[in-house]
Amino acid sequence: MGTYNGFFPYRIAFMYRSPIYMNIVTSFILQIVTFISGLIIPNLILNRFGSDVNGLVNSLNQFLSFATLLEGGLGSVVLASLYEPLIKKDNIKTAGILKSANKFFIQLGIFFFVYCVGVILLYPQFVRSHFSAGYVGTLGLILCANLIVQYYLSITNRLLLEADQKGYIVYIIQTVIIMMVTILTMIFINTLQNIHGIKMIRMLVYLIQPLSFSLLVKKHYTLPVKVAYDEQVLHQRWSGLAQNIAFFIHSNTDVIMLTLFTDLKSVSVYSVYSMIVIGVRTVIITIKNGFFPVLGKCLALKDNKRLEYYFDIYEFIIFNISTVAFGCTASLITSFVMIYTKGVHDVNYDQPVFALLITFAEFTYCIREPYISVDYADGRFKETRLGAFIEVAINLMMSLFLVIRYGLPGIAFGTLLAMISRLIYHVLYNKYHVIHRSVRYFVKRVYIMVVCWICFFIITRIIRWNVITYTEWFLLAGCMLLVYSMITLICNAILDKPGMKKVFDYIGRKQE
Repeated sequence: MGTYNGFFPYRIAFMYRSPIYMNIVTSFILQIVTFISGLIIPNLILNRFGSDVNGLVNSLNQFLSFATLLEGGLGSVVLASLYEPLIKKDNIKTAGILKSANKFFIQLGIFFFVYCVGVILLYPQFVRSHFSAGYVGTLGLILCANLIVQYYLSITNRLLLEADQKGYIVYIIQTVIIMMVTILTMIFINTLQNIHGIKMIRMLVYLIQPLSFSLLVKKHYTLPVKVAYDEQVLHQRWSGLAQNIAFFIHSNTDVIMLTLFTDLKSVSVYSVYSMIVIGVRTVIITIKNGFFPVLGKCLALKDNKRLEYYFDIYEFIIFNISTVAFGCTASLITSFVMIYTKGVHDVNYDQPVFALLITFAEFTYCIREPYISVDYADGRFKETRLGAFIEVAINLMMSLFLVIRYGLPGIAFGTLLAMISRLIYHVLYNKYHVIHRSVRYFVKRVYIMVVCWICFFIITRIIRWNVITYTEWFLLAGCMLLVYSMITLICNAILDKPGMKKVFDYIGRKQE
């Protein structure tokens, strides 16, 4: 890499050439576009079809999101398995891993289709709604086809690109697809008579994804076709799947409990708030897309010094970005929802206690990500599945106990407790089995976060605001983001100067 005069020209050139930065930036853009799309499309559906249809779509999607569970369970195992052969340029082993993975994904796809048929047949029998079985069934089939196209038809090629630190190619293609889906939805929302047509358009556009990934892999990789299955390297697939089954149950407990014990209007309220906090969460954990392959390669090479170096930077960035982002979210989410649902009067969307609890829960999800990432990058799926099972057990028991009496706040509190338990488990596991780093570093991060949030709370108590338009809200959000960011920087400069220096040194120096 050449020498650049001046910091900013150098950084622009470096960001273009560095896979870490390219993956983070393009993934970040993808999640921003996904988040914006996730705000626009449900709002269009709410205003065009009402809260019942919005609740039905979200409820069905939760039951059918089993697709992401199956894909993610094996996906992490495949990623961990690919790092070493890609480093060694062992095309035969790489092809064997992908062949085994593809075989397993086909089996899972068949199982998923059977599961979808079961959901479609049973859903109308257990859910209280005025929709006919035919209406629900056809919508379920379209949503099922959406998920098959989105995940199963392109998964092995996508994993190869991501493991080889070319995830930015994946994220650029996905960004373009989501923009197309959003624009087409805005065009056709008022001309189509039901929600089925909107979801059919989405499925047809997503066919671009498997075709693009297949062409890219054929063009850039020379992988032998006639290779033996590499079953040994995927020996952790069932442990990875077990982890994701636990995650699936945990992630869907809230909507399932609300569907069974309340009504679809409550599901709609939950989905609007959840859409926002999960959108914020998803944007933040895009940072993982830059660091996960690097951690995997450090572990494959047994380079513990570089592993700890990158982990420290990853942890610092995640904690502080999460602190600022969710601090703003906690302060602003209710006012945003009230503007977002203005004109929708069939259910009360003003739920400040629920909003605060679900924000804390997703914040906890984000700050635990570095610890889970390094464990997964090391292929420790079987060894860490206990943490996933504890999380789902706590969420199920607490949600079942609290949902009937406390409704939405009870559901969110159960989720928060479950996520805290998983965070503590992985911090301790990481200390004793992977990086062997003292827990005091984690405690220090939490301490700084608490100090920052106390400062945020004081500001919200001193300064009162009442925003009623999107313009006012975004102006307030921009000011709050700036103020909260400055507070977080000052707190770190005072309480964690070495950690802050390490991150700025990393940003300022040339990387491979």
